[in-house]
Amino acid sequence: MSLTRVGRAYADQVLPAFETIADATENLVKRSSQGALRVRTYTTFAAKWLIPKLGLFRAQYPKIEVRISNGVPDVDFDRDPVDVAIQFGDGRWPRVQTDLLFRDEIEPVCAPAYLAQHAPNHKYPESLLRQRLLVSHYRRTDWEVWLQAMGYTEHAEEAEKMTLGSTILCWQAAVDNLGIAIGQHALLSNEFASGQLVRPFNKPLLRTQAYYLVRPEHQRETRKVQVFRDWLLSICEPIAQAQDSGAAESSSSLSWRATARPLFRHRLQGLDTLSPDTAPAQSRRRPCRDCQALNSVRPGQTGITMHGSRWQESGRPQVWPAGTRRATAAPPSPRRHKAPRACLRHTPARRSRTT
Repeated sequence: MSLTRVGRAYADQVLPAFETIADATENLVKRSSQGALRVRTYTTFAAKWLIPKLGLFRAQYPKIEVRISNGVPDVDFDRDPVDVAIQFGDGRWPRVQTDLLFRDEIEPVCAPAYLAQHAPNHKYPESLLRQRLLVSHYRRTDWEVWLQAMGYTEHAEEAEKMTLGSTILCWQAAVDNLGIAIGQHALLSNEFASGQLVRPFNKPLLRTQAYYLVRPEHQRETRKVQVFRDWLLSICEPIAQAQDSGAAESSSSLSWRATARPLFRHRLQGLDTLSPDTAPAQSRRRPCRDCQALNSVRPGQTGITMHGSRWQESGRPQVWPAGTRRATAAPPSPRRHKAPRACLRHTPARRSRTT
């Protein structure tokens, strides 16, 4: 088979165009596969988490160059010249693939000197909430979310607030004793280890929002993207497992409190309001003759003392109701295990010693 004279003339005109297209395609594929890996994320995340770990990536893959750019708006792969991005949110973005890295875990942080100055008694860190609160411009709701979740909203109503342009500036201000900021556990591990920052409340809040690795949905992945994704997921796996373990322990603790809380109501309409299923085994209950508060005695067992929302082990077999002051009283006689006739609020001072 051979071309006609008209066919040869047509081929001479169109073949150079096909060769130009082939050369352009080859150059594009070569640049995308052999060029630097372009990663976009937030300034705080890059400075506090990603960049300190890039040395490990470079040691494993020395031939892959990583270029990091920063930006706050969500990535648009049709507009932004990047290969992948690390974003914060709920993971539901259009036209992208997402991989969960780890969830957002927040709680207040401050410098040790600031804690010693404004909360000398570390058992009552609530006094810090009446001082200066450092607020990040891009995470303005963090304080409100944490305070509401922990029941501290009223403590911070009159607190002074200082707003800074980014989260990393808030943390630096906290290191310099300018106030107390909301910290993110995974991003402040170095500051905690070095003692620059401490967690005075030790009450982290694990949120549903998280950090995600974001990739284009309809695009063939190059080797450098696949390698970076696998490496990133491997170093984030221990963080995610620790968060899941902590969430499980917290749920178990809350479930136990919810079951035990009816036993310690300060005022009861009658003893019938407590079902036998929720009553402690071998306990004798008798209402206070003055305020009807419930007192329980567990013969031969160690009791639990509830003071407000705090639970502590007690060396004596008595359980006092919520809302009363704690006291250390003489243990009941081994021969008689009777509930006290009055709650601590109406017990004479000579029979108890306030702790």
